[in-house]
Amino acid sequence: MKLRLTLVSFLRSLVPDHRVFGVLVSLLGGVALALAALVAAAASGTYGQLNDASTLALIDVESQSTGATPVPLTPDQITAFRGIEHVADVFPWAQSGLIVDSESAPVTVFATATAPQLVPTCLPAYTCPVTLDDQSIILPAKAAGIDLTGLAGTDVTFTYQQLMSTNANGSSIDMQGTTHNVVLHVVGLYDPNDAKADGFAAAFVSLVNATTWQAAYQGMTPQQLVASGYTRVYIQADSAEDAHAIVATLTAMGIAGTSYYALTHQLPQAFRLLQGVSIVLGVALLLVCLLVGTSLGSAIALSRRRIVGLLKAVGWTTSQIARSLLGEIALLGLAIGIIALVVGLGVGWGVTAFGGGSSVFGITVPASFALPSTWWLLGCLAGPVVATVLGALPRTVRTAGVAPDDALRDL
Repeated sequence: MKLRLTLVSFLRSLVPDHRVFGVLVSLLGGVALALAALVAAAASGTYGQLNDASTLALIDVESQSTGATPVPLTPDQITAFRGIEHVADVFPWAQSGLIVDSESAPVTVFATATAPQLVPTCLPAYTCPVTLDDQSIILPAKAAGIDLTGLAGTDVTFTYQQLMSTNANGSSIDMQGTTHNVVLHVVGLYDPNDAKADGFAAAFVSLVNATTWQAAYQGMTPQQLVASGYTRVYIQADSAEDAHAIVATLTAMGIAGTSYYALTHQLPQAFRLLQGVSIVLGVALLLVCLLVGTSLGSAIALSRRRIVGLLKAVGWTTSQIARSLLGEIALLGLAIGIIALVVGLGVGWGVTAFGGGSSVFGITVPASFALPSTWWLLGCLAGPVVATVLGALPRTVRTAGVAPDDALRDL
């Protein structure tokens, strides 16, 4: 009976009197949620491939990252990195071009040695080994539009280039190139759409091979390349949370390092602005609900005194009446939250579905939809309920406590 009375009063009195407020605040909440969804989609699309804990524990260090004072990533420097607290391992990076003769046309791939966490997961039909020996290679399933899946499990001849200096007369050095063949067994294939830091045409090999071929392309021996320093190394932290401490230590050493964990918590400036706008709108929504809740409490105090007197005359207690009146207000807040949720997610999905990839005012719209955080979703539903009830609580409780004689005497 009490629940039914609350619902009837809500539908007959509260909704007609406050529907304009409900619609406007719902749209405000929907816009805030839609912006939060776009920000979530931007973060997911940019760093969605770096979402496992082992990858987020990586720190990228480049020899040229400090600008005017490059740091040679020599064996001694790598040893120093290994001695830093919370460093689990260090992985030198090397890359050079390889040409494979497929049935369709020569295809260039880039033989890469990198951190194991940055090697894409192989396709189910082509299981890859955990580590690669000097006779193995992992290829993309397609490169330059050419299907390479037919090479899986076979021995393939690859060609790499070696440069040699031929002129020691004067300041200039002329370089001549020769080609060398190497036979490698294709132990796995990966979807190029899953490529991470090394690009769509990366082919993964052992560090020995990648170093040898990069050195050859630069007209050096592998020993000379290693002694002069790698162009990049990846430092693996004990955990993603420890990465910031390692970056701080590197900074103190005069070396710039980029934490993948930090990257996932950063957004382009345009999306940081949208994120700020969405938060401001969300807070504004709650403040409006709080103020209107206060107004609702006052309106109830004026319009429901007779009803309160009648209910008390038939035996309702003060707490029962207060719960019934606050229940109406809570239903209004819940309706606002539900409408805001539907509008926000609908608009967010529509923007990414129909405008994904396009540029609007210099902002590239994310290509795929992503849900905002759980806190955003819960806040959208529960926030208006809590805010309106809190705003209306003092006057509503005071009205519910009016004695029946006083309530009926004024009418």
